[in-house]
Amino acid sequence: MKNKMKRVVVFSPSNFSLNTLCITALLHLKGVEVEAVIIRELLSLKRIIFELTKNGFSGLVRRIWIKVFLCAMAYDKQRVDNIASFKKELGLKFNTVKQLGRYYGIPVIFCKDLNDDAAVSHLKKINPDAVIFTGGGLIRKKVLEYAGSGVINAHPGILPLYRGMDVTEWAILENRFDCLGFTIHFMDNGVDTGDILRTEKIELTGCENLKQYKDRIERTACEEIVNTAIDYLDGLVERKPQKKEDGKQYFRMPYHLRKAAESSFASFQKLSIPSK
Repeated sequence: MKNKMKRVVVFSPSNFSLNTLCITALLHLKGVEVEAVIIRELLSLKRIIFELTKNGFSGLVRRIWIKVFLCAMAYDKQRVDNIASFKKELGLKFNTVKQLGRYYGIPVIFCKDLNDDAAVSHLKKINPDAVIFTGGGLIRKKVLEYAGSGVINAHPGILPLYRGMDVTEWAILENRFDCLGFTIHFMDNGVDTGDILRTEKIELTGCENLKQYKDRIERTACEEIVNTAIDYLDGLVERKPQKKEDGKQYFRMPYHLRKAAESSFASFQKLSIPSK
């Protein structure tokens, strides 16, 4: 299979996604044929209702501000271990996925939702070897049926122990500093319950706060999802099924617990620094 051209579709949460920009460019640079990038429309009614339900009005405004207007400016320019610095390292001067697609000759398709009939129709026509997920919500069965080998995702937690949301914060709050990192896995009908391809723990050294650490996870996972997808399509990595009872699903962490997790992270870092 190594000699066969690998063909993938990239799923994206936004035309402004730095993850999508970096992952799509890296796939292209590594010789993977990106047949299309399918993007979830930023302000569809369904998405607005979902974000309002999940994060409230202030949360919706904050997410739009960060994802659309701040983008790379939301990251520390002095650091080399975040997604913004990785974009710069790749030499990408594009601000949108559409611009990148035009430059590389990759079709960019907008859909109201990654699970809608238009997205499924495009997958049927393309018949990719796999779909690379860079964000955009849960994926439903009708999409999975036409995603080739499946939809590959980078989850910012160690599976199967930490499924769901804010898993870095939950692991810290539970004093599980040995369970911090990310997992490359296949998506299924559950929440982070699909077959595991690779897990990687990320060191905390050099991170002054929790945000810097989460930025490091995001940047590392961005590169590793590409490497792992290629290895899998080359037959070098095997799927490892999860058992539901081996972990549990976590949900959005309340503000006061989030602040406690940040404090625990800072305290752990201080204790980890050897005294002179």
